Amino acid sequence: MAEQAAKLKEQASQLPAGAEREALLKQAKIAQTGAHLSDWLRSPGLRPPE
Repeated sequence: MAEQAAKLKEQASQLPAGAEREALLKQAKIAQTGAHLSDWLRSPGLRPPE
């Protein structure tokens, strides 16, 4: 997902300001948030006492 977010940001940077660019940036933000959530869910996090 992080890779997809980077690709979307790259595509958006090549477009002039406008609705299409904003849509790509929004998709990039969603993909980046998904990547963060995925990392968080896979992290060991807090564990119960042994």
